[in-house]
Amino acid sequence: MNRVAVLLVMAATGCGSASAKPSASPPSVPSEAGPVVEEALALRDRGDYLRSGWALEAALQRGADEDAYLSLLVDSQIRSGRLLAALFTLERLCSMHPDHDGARRLHRLIADTIGAVRPEEVCQ
Repeated sequence: MNRVAVLLVMAATGCGSASAKPSASPPSVPSEAGPVVEEALALRDRGDYLRSGWALEAALQRGADEDAYLSLLVDSQIRSGRLLAALFTLERLCSMHPDHDGARRLHRLIADTIGAVRPEEVCQ
């Protein structure tokens, strides 16, 4: 399963040319989401993508900036093998940024891989 996840990430990002880490100065987050974001990033640094994804989901629910952290959430979900969750997160990303070609391509790859939905029905 990890090989599939790595291949999906590489295919969508151009073999890793784009970094999935936030910039040197991460965006400001609401005070209640701040500690959760910090924990999520620390878990990612340790390679614990499953718990990092859960923490990022919690941070987003507490008001963390979706533009800044949704792509990290998708990456964590894919790396932890949670492809269906990544598919739903990509739908959110596509609805926010309809012109995001990388998100649409990744959505199609995951949907085709797991056979969950027809990609033309969602994320257009």
